[in-house]
Amino acid sequence: MKKFATLTIGQAPRPDLAPVFNAIAPAGTEVVHAGCLDGLTKAEVDKQFAPVESEGLLTSRMLDGTAVVLGKSAVRKALQEKIHQLEKAGCSPIVLLCTGEFEGLTTEKVRLIEPDRLLPPVFAALLNPLQVGVMVPLIEQAQSELNKWRGSCKDGRLIES
Repeated sequence: MKKFATLTIGQAPRPDLAPVFNAIAPAGTEVVHAGCLDGLTKAEVDKQFAPVESEGLLTSRMLDGTAVVLGKSAVRKALQEKIHQLEKAGCSPIVLLCTGEFEGLTTEKVRLIEPDRLLPPVFAALLNPLQVGVMVPLIEQAQSELNKWRGSCKDGRLIES
């Protein structure tokens, strides 16, 4: 049986996306849903994923809907560990369900699909010369997202509000 995986920075399965992936999986394909925070309580997440001063922040949700703020370095480390686990379990491809930038994630053989590498250039090609509106859940993410999406406009400008 063929297996592919979705990987979220929060807890799996993502109720908004898991049904979509389950529905589009070819017959005979097992879909594995995994998350960096699987099996952890909010208190454990707050301790293990606490942001380090001046690092990027990410936000996600626990399965009960509770929002959590995560330090990017801890998330990157957890993602890499989960990627290795999923690869060893025979999952290919592994689809990351986050648009954050995580430099240097690796696999041994399988394809890792990172939306952050796909979406900005696709938007730039499809939307030029239109303006792009980007909303972020944390104000601390605004500048990095402005920089990421700047190329999605013909003149390289984004309007902040």
